[in-house]
Amino acid sequence: METWETGEAGRHFQAVFDGTMRGDWQLIGREGHIEAVLAEVSELTDLLGASYPFRPTAGATDEGDTELWLPELGLHTTGATLDAARAELAEAMLRYARAWADQAAAMAGRIISNGYARRILLAGDAERVLAMIDRDAAREVMPTRATRAWTEADPDKPRRWMGPRDRLEKLHAAQAEHDEARGEQAD
Repeated sequence: METWETGEAGRHFQAVFDGTMRGDWQLIGREGHIEAVLAEVSELTDLLGASYPFRPTAGATDEGDTELWLPELGLHTTGATLDAARAELAEAMLRYARAWADQAAAMAGRIISNGYARRILLAGDAERVLAMIDRDAAREVMPTRATRAWTEADPDKPRRWMGPRDRLEKLHAAQAEHDEARGEQAD
């Protein structure tokens, strides 16, 4: 990562851009304070995708049409086929993101945070929005750390997160075993 003063970044934009295309984030700021980051779109898309995944659900109407519901944005679309409903959903998502960007630009001195809208804007068009939704769906079926097999005592037992209560119980049990072992040694 390279840090640039604002004026230098402007004068040497080609070098800043080339560094970004090599995969290096370019930090831009004033007086030693970082105020902006220039990074590759694909990397930002992946980072935002981890925090703001889209999970549309599909159903059928009484008339036999396909309906899609996108709970993250509160969008609902229908189409004669799944492809038609997906195309309508992508267009609705782009309209949502553009309206969000217009509203954010109209607010003086304050940026409204919306990772979902930023992901859509980075995708840019309906085809890429649909590809983004498909990537999110594929990511959903991949095993997460919490569902991977337990590798120690029982390989068939799913791994689970140990919360504070679990840690305290284990600590107390270990302390009791230790005290018991010391008591037996003293006898």
